[in-house]
Amino acid sequence: MTILRADHSLILVFFYVHSTHFSQYSPIFLFYLKMMRSDFYVIAGMHCSIVKHLGSGAFGEVGLAKTKDAHHNFVALKIVDPGQMATDEFKIHMKLSRRDRRGFVPHLYGKANRPEKIIFAMEYLENGNLEQKAKNGGLTGMQVKSYFKQLVLGVKFIHKQGIVHRDLKPANLLLSSSNDLKIADFGLACVYRVGKEEQEVPAHRGTPIYFAPEVFTSAAEQKRVRGPPVDIWATGLILSNAEYQNWRHNVSDETNLWDGFPDDVMDLLRQILCHEVEGRATIDEIISHSYFNRS
Repeated sequence: MTILRADHSLILVFFYVHSTHFSQYSPIFLFYLKMMRSDFYVIAGMHCSIVKHLGSGAFGEVGLAKTKDAHHNFVALKIVDPGQMATDEFKIHMKLSRRDRRGFVPHLYGKANRPEKIIFAMEYLENGNLEQKAKNGGLTGMQVKSYFKQLVLGVKFIHKQGIVHRDLKPANLLLSSSNDLKIADFGLACVYRVGKEEQEVPAHRGTPIYFAPEVFTSAAEQKRVRGPPVDIWATGLILSNAEYQNWRHNVSDETNLWDGFPDDVMDLLRQILCHEVEGRATIDEIISHSYFNRS
């Protein structure tokens, strides 16, 4: 039996299991509870009504909202706690969104401020993320290359704006219905360059399995690191993981893993996954590599 109570500040949805007690809450219930208000918002002139819980992360919740806007049937709403991190994330994402002419990042429409949360309204991408796609059936070699090219060009765009992402991973790479890849989640992003002057960034942020070697060593000593090489290292791990998923789903069991990787992929990975920062490939060197340009 479903019990529904609605008022101006809160919607509670309970699923009554058995006959005497509530045993499990649905994700959408927890999402509404987290928001602590009505599920209806006006953001950037759009009337948004939440219809689905999409996921949770370390820094917030994401929901799908239906709008009455003629140009955007659905938008994604990201709900985060107020504070300097949320302020910085919004500024960085909005800066990138306004300067993006090729769709490297999800378009950010605007935000709504509430006493206990901030809600970002952004472009909804229907095909989930690269992590889900790779696990659900693997990727072909052509898909791996297409996504990797889009990732690298997106990273180049972000770096050109003086921003470093610091948390690149498959779960933060969203896919549109036409399989365009967009770099998302700028919660840990920061400015690394003002004008032509580059500055080092804190080393202790991001997802550990995608940390560059210098992040581990510098974080222990509370040192700072150069930002772009950290993102570049992560692109190499993303490429190697995508190629592994391709091998796991599409190659015979008798084939050795490394034999299943094309020679130019291995060569590029050696250049990207170089432990010494000074020897690591730059974005432009990746773009000029034979793998990047092979049809």
